[in-house]
Amino acid sequence: MLVALLVGALRTAAESDSDPSFILAALNRRLLGRGDARATCLALRIECDGTVWVASDGVAEATNENGELFGFDRALELVRARPSAARIAEVAQAFGQGDDISVISVTRMPVAEPAMG
Repeated sequence: MLVALLVGALRTAAESDSDPSFILAALNRRLLGRGDARATCLALRIECDGTVWVASDGVAEATNENGELFGFDRALELVRARPSAARIAEVAQAFGQGDDISVISVTRMPVAEPAMG
């Protein structure tokens, strides 16, 4: 039932605004007051020019034993080195990620313009 609720909320929020932070805020509002309901979610929008907008749950929120977050700066540095998805997961786990972790690779491919005529 929780998944159905979240999928519906996600679709509704995305129809209103495609900003990842707006979508996650809408999902959080749906979870409020539902006892111990929790969900892991990352919202990502990729623009045509390759610009990426992300509101993250996952690697950037890995926390070490001192309570220090892995953070976006470390995540960006790691991604710029172009490791495999498995390597990103390994680095986050070595840092201190104690929860489940999902890493998804996205490859942007050029699309040929159709011939006019």
